[in-house]
Amino acid sequence: METIKNIKNNLFNTQVGVAAVVFGIAIIICAVVLGQGIGNIKRANNVISVTGSTEKIVKSDTAKIILSINHKSTANSSDIAIQNRSLNEDVKMLKGYLLNNGVKEKEVDVSQVNTVDICMLNQKTGYSDCQLGVTGHDMSVTVTVNTKNVKLATDISGTVVVDMSNKANVNLDRVEYYYDNLKNDRVGMLADATRNATERASAIAIAGNSKLGSIVEASSGVFQVTTVNSSDVSDYGSYDTSSIDKKVTAVVRVSFEVK
Repeated sequence: METIKNIKNNLFNTQVGVAAVVFGIAIIICAVVLGQGIGNIKRANNVISVTGSTEKIVKSDTAKIILSINHKSTANSSDIAIQNRSLNEDVKMLKGYLLNNGVKEKEVDVSQVNTVDICMLNQKTGYSDCQLGVTGHDMSVTVTVNTKNVKLATDISGTVVVDMSNKANVNLDRVEYYYDNLKNDRVGMLADATRNATERASAIAIAGNSKLGSIVEASSGVFQVTTVNSSDVSDYGSYDTSSIDKKVTAVVRVSFEVK
């Protein structure tokens, strides 16, 4: 019995010893793996990512004037014909006014006549219902002026409605201002924004007793074209058309290696 007991004790001690050795080896392996992982993380995070930007104040170089002429007719076919002729005469007078005031023929675009039915009112619902009948038509033509002469567009938009008031039913829908030269400014502005990002990243690296390395990754954001004093930003970019003077903002995101 004593012999059997000694054999069991030796076997138990052997199993414990083996387990201890295996556990020790496992700890060493984990330490090595974790040590390599930490080293990789340090190397992977050895990067500074910053945003750089630049702004430019510009003046619009293109303008668009959107004008409309409106007439109403009854449902009577003869009245429709009369109003249609009258509408065309108003368009001719408006076009003549524009050409006499410095707008070029090729800058004027006249749409087709747009006709919308005026339907009878449903007394029960309070809404128009064409199934009950048509009482007349709204007839309109849109006249659009696209010009590089921004001052001329501004002047005409301020006088055309008053000057034409006794001749034709002209409405000024809106005036839009654009900066077409933006396509030529993009490259230079992105370069300026990248330099701004480099300056920021360099300052951060110096503060951390490091040196700035080469660019690892760079991406440009959308351009923002806003009014001069605006701080509006849109993820999809913004483009103000209401003002002649505009602020163009370019943004880049740049990642640098840190040594």
